[in-house]
Amino acid sequence: MQLLLEHESIYRKEVTEAASMIIKVVIAGQTPLDCQLLFCAINRYGRHITVRGCAHTLKEFFKNVAEHHPDVAVISAGLEGDSKGGFKVLRELRAAGSTTRPILLLDSHEPEQVIEAFSAGAKGVVCKTDPLQVLCKCIQCVCARQVWANSQELEWILEALTKREPVHVVNAIGASLL
Repeated sequence: MQLLLEHESIYRKEVTEAASMIIKVVIAGQTPLDCQLLFCAINRYGRHITVRGCAHTLKEFFKNVAEHHPDVAVISAGLEGDSKGGFKVLRELRAAGSTTRPILLLDSHEPEQVIEAFSAGAKGVVCKTDPLQVLCKCIQCVCARQVWANSQELEWILEALTKREPVHVVNAIGASLL
């Protein structure tokens, strides 16, 4: 019980600290209009959240990340006319060793998209049909080093994990390590 209370205390401290600091965000949207709408909405509604950059191309997005060193990136699933463009950005961001914590903005709640988003490196997923308040709360939680997914999405992820084959790890001479 004591461990649970300590964990809850740490959780509340992280969320409180994230909520009291200014969270720097960059956005990668499908179109310039998407970017502008998200920029205005987040800056207007999101207390303690400031959008530092907005891009609708991969080149612009990575330029913004390098220039502004954001805490969080909100990335549309579809970028540059590619329905999987946002997933590619997630993989590139992870491969680059970026400390920016990515959120993938999905067009719809589909199990395959949610699972692929987290596999690619997303720390949170939000659907475009969700209210703006959900996105802002997601940004705060992801900045506080938490993972953001609703109960249904977590169920899909756990189900996918149970269907995977166990990893067979061997050393250089072929002996099992696990």
